[in-house]
Amino acid sequence: MSEENFYKDFFIKYGILTAFFAAFFFLTIYTVVISKKSWQVNLRQLVETVLEEHEPNSWNLENYVRLDNPFSMNVACYEARNRKNGELYKAVLLRVQTFYGPIPAVFLVSSDYEVEFAGVSNYHGRFAEQIRMINNSQRIDYWKNRVVDILKLNSKK
Repeated sequence: MSEENFYKDFFIKYGILTAFFAAFFFLTIYTVVISKKSWQVNLRQLVETVLEEHEPNSWNLENYVRLDNPFSMNVACYEARNRKNGELYKAVLLRVQTFYGPIPAVFLVSSDYEVEFAGVSNYHGRFAEQIRMINNSQRIDYWKNRVVDILKLNSKK
């Protein structure tokens, strides 16, 4: 085999491999971008359910709030308007590590950054009551402070 044919075969194989990886990365990025909207819709339903269980007929969920900080992969944030007083809150869904494992917790944050633990998503009955009892735990207190930091970090940009 001549040197010219060797390089020709090498670059053909290299081009095929490069095209394969480029197509793979394109499909991966495409599926992430396409699924982003469905994530927002489904997470919105989870937050609505928790707020309805927390205070029935009191909340209207409005726009999704885009967070441009490192926590945005683990946090979903929506504007929530209180039907009784018309005040605008932020409803924040984030993953909280507990004794039972990670749970999706919902926090309500007022415009002056007062945080209230609203509850957890997808848990009902006795288990939900046990989770609600951790309301005064150090983990929930920690995340109440972190939610404020996350939202303030986002508002500085």
